[in-house]
Amino acid sequence: MEQRINQGYEIIDSLKVNNTEFVIGEHPTAPDRYVTWECKDGNDYNHGHYMNDYDNVRHDFYKRIENEIVNSRNDTAIFKTFKDIRKDKELADIIENFSDENISSLPLSTQEYIIRRLDTERLNLESLIDEYCDDARKLNELQNSTEGDTRLKHINELVDVNEKITEYENEMHRCKNLSARVERIAVTPIENDNFIEP
Repeated sequence: MEQRINQGYEIIDSLKVNNTEFVIGEHPTAPDRYVTWECKDGNDYNHGHYMNDYDNVRHDFYKRIENEIVNSRNDTAIFKTFKDIRKDKELADIIENFSDENISSLPLSTQEYIIRRLDTERLNLESLIDEYCDDARKLNELQNSTEGDTRLKHINELVDVNEKITEYENEMHRCKNLSARVERIAVTPIENDNFIEP
């Protein structure tokens, strides 16, 4: 990928929807390390949203893409469905109910967006699992070194943590499988506004 710089920020991610490209810029020494912009013609950057937290900038990047998808294509069922994401419905739950034909009818940029969102969610879940595994190791050590009510408390906490690990592992695998499914179907994308309701 060719290096792009704007106002000292290196463009580290981008996705084009219709005629608008959305980008993330990073400048390690700037007061606000990250920014998202709308970009036209590859070099006309506008409407910057500046922030310091990577998770926040990634969320803003996806939110701007969602807005573009919904606002520009709100006459079709698929883009109305995307409004559900903004009502705190999980993307994985929505995509799981789409048929292969539904997915293949999406524009390529929307398919790519879905894959990125699911992959980001999978990575977030991996991070949470690592944290809970650390907690489980500590609780295991504590319950082995204590007695009575304190030991029982640590055992119960360990059970809860292990249940969370299993829950997150299942969700992580679901995101991974859905992402792979969309990617497989998107190999030969069909750009078609006649979306079939799931």
